[in-house]
Amino acid sequence: MTRNAWLSLVVAALLAGVAGWLTWMNYQRFIESPLDIPAGGVVFELEPGTTGVEIVDQLAAMGLTGTGWEWRLLMR
Repeated sequence: MTRNAWLSLVVAALLAGVAGWLTWMNYQRFIESPLDIPAGGVVFELEPGTTGVEIVDQLAAMGLTGTGWEWRLLMR
């Protein structure tokens, strides 16, 4: 391999590493943060057969959380 090819490979590996680290840090921040539940509490009725995505969508509609990729990863 030529020197430029090696340099390109190293730069690509470094960029992939940084992207992976940033993604991991964002996910760790997500799993450590609580839901935004008001002091009075919230009543949430869960119907049988409701999927995880539907639950997260309902919680987001109530303003308790967002609907990010983090929930999909956590549900796996």
